[in-house]
Amino acid sequence: MEFNFIKIFGGGKTLIDVGLFIPDSVEKILLALSDGEQNQETIHQSFGPWLDAAKEDNCLILAPCAPDGVLFHNGGELLVPRMIEVFFQSMEQKPRKMAIAGVGEGAKSAEKIHTSFPQLFTKISTHTEYSELTNELIKESWDYLEAMG
Repeated sequence: MEFNFIKIFGGGKTLIDVGLFIPDSVEKILLALSDGEQNQETIHQSFGPWLDAAKEDNCLILAPCAPDGVLFHNGGELLVPRMIEVFFQSMEQKPRKMAIAGVGEGAKSAEKIHTSFPQLFTKISTHTEYSELTNELIKESWDYLEAMG
């Protein structure tokens, strides 16, 4: 199991590379912000271990790469609402609230996005150290899907 990377429109002329994990059945969804430079490599390092738990819990994971290297707590967060909207449109689904999680440096991004756009999220979880990430803690990071609005 691994992430498949797709490009999602984030606004203006910006396309965001997004790591996507889709289980056989989707009951939950998580926006996941990785440690470090928030690129494909750090997404695999930060959230690769989450995939088994996501498969067991039927959790879809969206893990965006920093657009043009701008981290999601240094300006990249402004593109998140449009990216989420476009993602749901491409899946022919109405937008849903989701959980948001960050690992390491991504914890700052998760906090910034959650504070800026609280209406998009059901809960936030932040993890400063990889060693704390047991399967039980991982599974506590996401919620069931919930209609927005």
